[in-house]
Amino acid sequence: MAVGVYPYALLVPFYAARWYMSLSALLAACILFATLKILRSDRSSRWTGYGLLWGFELMTNAAFASIVPFLLVWLALRLRAARRAWIRLPGLAPAALVPVCAPWTIRNYAVFHTWVPLRPNFGFELWRFNNPPDRCIPPAIPRSWRCTSALERPLITAKKRQKPSGLSERIPARSL
Repeated sequence: MAVGVYPYALLVPFYAARWYMSLSALLAACILFATLKILRSDRSSRWTGYGLLWGFELMTNAAFASIVPFLLVWLALRLRAARRAWIRLPGLAPAALVPVCAPWTIRNYAVFHTWVPLRPNFGFELWRFNNPPDRCIPPAIPRSWRCTSALERPLITAKKRQKPSGLSERIPARSL
Protein backbone atom coordinates (compact mmCIF):
# COMPACT_ATOMS: atom_id res chain seq x y z
CA MET A 1 0.00 0.00 0.00
CA ALA A 2 2.76 2.46 0.92
CA VAL A 3 4.57 1.68 -2.34
CA GLY A 4 1.58 2.91 -4.34
CA VAL A 5 1.70 6.30 -2.63
CA TYR A 6 5.44 6.57 -2.11
CA PRO A 7 7.48 4.22 -4.34
CA TYR A 8 10.67 4.96 -2.40
CA ALA A 9 9.15 2.96 0.49
CA LEU A 10 10.20 -0.14 -1.42
CA LEU A 11 13.87 0.64 -0.74
CA VAL A 12 13.56 1.83 2.87
CA PRO A 13 14.68 -1.51 4.34
CA PHE A 14 17.94 -1.29 2.38
CA TYR A 15 18.78 2.28 3.39
CA ALA A 16 17.11 3.08 6.69
CA ALA A 17 17.36 -0.19 8.55
CA ARG A 18 20.96 0.07 9.72
CA TRP A 19 20.13 -1.19 13.21
CA TYR A 20 21.55 -4.62 12.47
CA MET A 21 25.08 -3.20 12.37
CA SER A 22 24.91 -2.22 16.05
CA LEU A 23 23.45 -5.58 16.99
CA SER A 24 26.12 -7.32 14.93
CA ALA A 25 28.89 -5.37 16.67
CA LEU A 26 27.45 -6.30 20.07
CA LEU A 27 27.25 -9.96 19.09
CA ALA A 28 30.81 -9.88 17.72
CA ALA A 29 32.06 -8.52 21.05
CA CYS A 30 30.11 -11.23 22.89
CA ILE A 31 31.58 -13.90 20.60
CA LEU A 32 35.10 -12.63 21.20
CA PHE A 33 34.54 -12.75 24.94
CA ALA A 34 32.91 -16.20 24.72
CA THR A 35 35.77 -17.52 22.56
CA LEU A 36 38.29 -16.60 25.20
CA LYS A 37 36.15 -17.98 28.04
CA ILE A 38 35.11 -21.25 26.36
CA LEU A 39 38.67 -22.60 26.42
CA ARG A 40 38.35 -23.22 30.16
CA SER A 41 35.14 -25.21 29.84
CA ASP A 42 34.61 -28.92 29.19
CA ARG A 43 30.81 -28.70 29.45
CA SER A 44 28.94 -29.64 26.29
CA SER A 45 26.15 -27.18 27.07
CA ARG A 46 28.53 -24.22 26.96
CA TRP A 47 29.99 -25.28 23.62
CA THR A 48 26.46 -25.73 22.27
CA GLY A 49 25.58 -22.25 23.52
CA TYR A 50 28.68 -20.94 21.79
CA GLY A 51 27.41 -22.42 18.52
CA LEU A 52 23.95 -20.93 19.08
CA LEU A 53 25.55 -17.52 19.63
CA TRP A 54 27.40 -17.91 16.34
CA GLY A 55 24.16 -18.90 14.62
CA PHE A 56 22.42 -15.79 15.91
CA GLU A 57 25.34 -13.66 14.71
CA LEU A 58 25.24 -15.22 11.23
CA MET A 59 21.53 -14.59 10.98
CA THR A 60 22.22 -10.94 11.85
CA ASN A 61 25.28 -10.44 9.63
CA ALA A 62 26.38 -13.23 7.32
CA ALA A 63 29.78 -11.62 6.71
CA PHE A 64 31.02 -13.17 9.95
CA ALA A 65 30.74 -16.65 8.41
CA SER A 66 34.30 -16.27 7.16
CA ILE A 67 35.62 -16.06 10.74
CA VAL A 68 33.88 -19.15 12.16
CA PRO A 69 36.23 -21.82 10.74
CA PHE A 70 39.36 -19.97 11.84
CA LEU A 71 38.16 -19.52 15.41
CA LEU A 72 37.01 -23.13 15.66
CA VAL A 73 40.37 -24.41 14.35
CA TRP A 74 42.18 -22.12 16.77
CA LEU A 75 40.06 -23.43 19.65
CA ALA A 76 40.66 -27.04 18.55
CA LEU A 77 44.43 -26.51 18.41
CA ARG A 78 44.44 -24.92 21.86
CA LEU A 79 42.41 -27.83 23.26
CA ARG A 80 44.70 -30.36 21.57
CA ALA A 81 47.76 -28.70 23.11
CA ALA A 82 46.07 -28.99 26.51
CA ARG A 83 45.29 -32.69 25.82
CA ARG A 84 41.53 -32.23 26.09
CA ALA A 85 38.61 -33.28 23.85
CA TRP A 86 39.74 -31.26 20.86
CA ILE A 87 37.39 -32.79 18.28
CA ARG A 88 34.19 -33.33 20.24
CA LEU A 89 33.93 -29.94 21.96
CA PRO A 90 34.61 -27.68 18.96
CA GLY A 91 32.40 -30.00 16.88
CA LEU A 92 29.42 -29.12 19.06
CA ALA A 93 29.52 -25.46 17.96
CA PRO A 94 28.85 -26.10 14.23
CA ALA A 95 26.33 -28.78 15.22
CA ALA A 96 24.38 -26.05 17.04
CA LEU A 97 25.08 -23.34 14.45
CA VAL A 98 23.65 -25.22 11.44
CA PRO A 99 20.12 -25.74 12.84
CA VAL A 100 19.90 -22.01 13.61
CA CYS A 101 20.71 -20.99 10.01
CA ALA A 102 19.05 -23.92 8.18
CA PRO A 103 15.41 -22.73 8.40
CA TRP A 104 16.24 -19.44 6.68
CA THR A 105 18.23 -21.19 3.97
CA ILE A 106 15.36 -23.61 3.37
CA ARG A 107 12.95 -20.68 3.19
CA ASN A 108 15.18 -18.92 0.65
CA TYR A 109 15.30 -22.05 -1.49
CA ALA A 110 11.50 -22.33 -1.40
CA VAL A 111 11.02 -18.68 -2.35
CA PHE A 112 13.86 -18.09 -4.84
CA HIS A 113 14.11 -21.65 -6.26
CA THR A 114 17.88 -21.50 -5.96
CA TRP A 115 20.39 -21.87 -3.16
CA VAL A 116 20.70 -18.57 -1.26
CA PRO A 117 22.52 -19.25 2.02
CA LEU A 118 21.53 -16.35 4.27
CA ARG A 119 20.95 -13.08 2.41
CA PRO A 120 18.79 -12.60 -0.68
CA ASN A 121 19.87 -8.97 -1.24
CA PHE A 122 23.44 -9.71 -2.34
CA GLY A 123 22.76 -8.58 -5.90
CA PHE A 124 21.31 -5.27 -4.78
CA GLU A 125 24.21 -4.62 -2.38
CA LEU A 126 26.76 -5.50 -5.07
CA TRP A 127 25.07 -3.17 -7.57
CA ARG A 128 24.64 -0.34 -5.06
CA PHE A 129 28.22 -0.24 -3.81
CA ASN A 130 29.75 -0.57 -7.29
CA ASN A 131 27.91 2.40 -8.78
CA PRO A 132 28.40 6.11 -8.17
CA PRO A 133 26.27 7.60 -5.38
CA ASP A 134 24.01 9.48 -7.78
CA ARG A 135 23.09 6.17 -9.42
CA CYS A 136 22.62 4.22 -6.19
CA ILE A 137 18.86 4.01 -6.63
CA PRO A 138 17.28 2.25 -9.61
CA PRO A 139 16.13 4.62 -12.38
CA ALA A 140 12.45 3.68 -11.91
CA ILE A 141 12.28 6.10 -8.99
CA PRO A 142 12.04 9.78 -10.02
CA ARG A 143 15.21 11.81 -9.43
CA SER A 144 13.44 14.25 -7.10
CA TRP A 145 12.53 11.38 -4.74
CA ARG A 146 16.02 9.95 -4.54
CA CYS A 147 17.77 10.05 -1.23
CA THR A 148 21.32 9.13 -0.41
CA SER A 149 22.87 8.11 2.84
CA ALA A 150 24.77 10.59 5.00
CA LEU A 151 28.07 9.01 3.92
CA GLU A 152 27.30 9.55 0.22
CA ARG A 153 26.13 13.19 0.44
CA PRO A 154 29.64 14.75 0.70
CA LEU A 155 30.67 12.87 -2.45
CA ILE A 156 27.72 14.24 -4.41
CA THR A 157 28.29 17.78 -3.07
CA ALA A 158 31.98 17.61 -4.05
CA LYS A 159 31.01 16.49 -7.57
CA LYS A 160 28.66 19.46 -7.97
CA ARG A 161 31.38 21.91 -6.85
CA GLN A 162 33.93 20.65 -9.36
CA LYS A 163 34.25 22.82 -12.43
CA PRO A 164 33.91 21.08 -15.76
CA SER A 165 37.26 20.47 -17.42
CA GLY A 166 36.14 20.37 -21.03
CA LEU A 167 38.29 21.77 -23.82
CA SER A 168 35.83 24.56 -24.66
CA GLU A 169 36.13 26.02 -21.14
CA ARG A 170 39.92 26.12 -21.22
CA ILE A 171 40.29 27.90 -24.58
CA PRO A 172 38.71 31.34 -24.96
CA ALA A 173 36.02 31.63 -27.63
CA ARG A 174 38.00 34.29 -29.57
CA SER A 175 40.93 31.96 -30.20
CA LEU A 176 38.74 29.30 -31.83
